[in-house]
Amino acid sequence: MLTAVIMSLSPAEAATGLGGLVPPESHPFLGFFGLTLATLPGSRRLIRHALTPPHEMREYQDMGRALHRIALLQRVQAGNLYLTHLDDDGILNVFHGAHGLWEWLGPVYDDAALRGQMHPHLLARLEAVPRPVTTATSSS
Repeated sequence: MLTAVIMSLSPAEAATGLGGLVPPESHPFLGFFGLTLATLPGSRRLIRHALTPPHEMREYQDMGRALHRIALLQRVQAGNLYLTHLDDDGILNVFHGAHGLWEWLGPVYDDAALRGQMHPHLLARLEAVPRPVTTATSSS
């Protein structure tokens, strides 16, 4: 599909299959494109540092932290909206047990600022659910 977009093929041409439509001289391009996609996790770490100045890298990292914070805030809002009115069995059924619940809400509960935005009824119910012991806690 990406190749059809890049090569500006019509939907009819793309639907018939790209094997016969792609000219042989563009196969090296497709090979490079496939290699880039296949090695993206590794190549991203190497190429990104070579092409961007260090101050921009800090901006990218700050943006990543801000987006992570927004995602955690959305978990707080979802918990306040949906989990406050579910019974305990319903909550455990949604998350397939206490481990799933704490895996999803654990980072939010550990942050004091986000925990302060949670509904008091939900906080009281979370304190009643036993938190599973992690390997880091059990080894110390």
